[in-house]
Amino acid sequence: MPNQSNKIKMEKVKKQQKNNELTSEKWDKYWEKIDNYLGKTLNIKHRLEKGEVIPATEVKKLLRDNFESYFKGEVDQKFIISLGARIYELCLSDIEGPELEQILDTVCPLDDITAGTSKQKSSREIDQLIHQLFEEYLKE
Repeated sequence: MPNQSNKIKMEKVKKQQKNNELTSEKWDKYWEKIDNYLGKTLNIKHRLEKGEVIPATEVKKLLRDNFESYFKGEVDQKFIISLGARIYELCLSDIEGPELEQILDTVCPLDDITAGTSKQKSSREIDQLIHQLFEEYLKE
């Protein structure tokens, strides 16, 4: 019997590893989508190549607009999470302004989800988190 139990556990571990690999591939598609989106909306690549710093007011508005789009069902959770993770990276050196702290408070929990540093959350928990972050940091 103990061997059967170990076998089942190993199968679960292998299945989880395979799911993680699939999840990684899915995230790659979202990274590309987010990079293209940021290129179109904020002209990020061009501005950063010129050495510009992105004003935090622009980024906060972009986040607010996208959270509102999420609430309307126009974008999905992965888009919001990926957007937050990319903006987190930009906050480290490319975004400045008085709203930077609010932006970081918003995007850090989203980045934690993609990095796997937070406990794995259900879709419902992520939805609650997105609503909470909006209410606390983005709502006008």
